[in-house]
Amino acid sequence: SEVYIISDGGENGLHETTKKLLENQNLRVASNTKGITYSQHLTQLARAKMVVLCYSNDNEHWLRVKGNDILKSKGISSARPLDRIVLVKTNEHLDTSDYEEIFTDIVTSTNQLTSILKHQS
Repeated sequence: SEVYIISDGGENGLHETTKKLLENQNLRVASNTKGITYSQHLTQLARAKMVVLCYSNDNEHWLRVKGNDILKSKGISSARPLDRIVLVKTNEHLDTSDYEEIFTDIVTSTNQLTSILKHQS
């Protein structure tokens, strides 16, 4: 897949909105919501051109683990370099400051995500 969405499972529709938005840009999208194994998760990360992390609940542990997964996946032999690693936060007050160096872009709305996609193509 071109884009891999990692979602924290917040019930606010962020995952679905993001997925539709990416698919509307004719991108192939995979996500971690269908109960995939950890090794499948790392493989998806390694193959993706772009990772979008949907963060909607204040859960620093989850954010740290997923950030480490992104970094770890680059050690997989099939890994491609990531063009973009985007953090989509539903709330600008969610504290992500300890992890922001992992991401190329940090946005608080899917509109901002759209403009990143336009600049990428």
